[in-house]
Amino acid sequence: MADNNQVVEKKYRIRKLTEREVFRLMDVDEEDIDTLLQKRTVTRKDGTTDEKLVIPSSQHYKLAGNSIVVNCLFLIFRNIYYPEKPKAGQQLSLF
Repeated sequence: MADNNQVVEKKYRIRKLTEREVFRLMDVDEEDIDTLLQKRTVTRKDGTTDEKLVIPSSQHYKLAGNSIVVNCLFLIFRNIYYPEKPKAGQQLSLF
């Protein structure tokens, strides 16, 4: 009898995007990203110092996720209000 219950396991590693990568995907300027990712020095009661983000990492992801890429929105509106008319014999394509 053949065993039909064989399982093929593949192990994939999922990597979370960094805050900088997320902002780059949203077409944010590097200077603005540097401003958003600023750190401040915090002194603890025992006298040790630590660097912490001014804005927490979770808020960075929310900022990027709740926004839209301006260049994409521009192209959408341009095609809605000023559509390019196909030339004679031109094949229409999505790409």
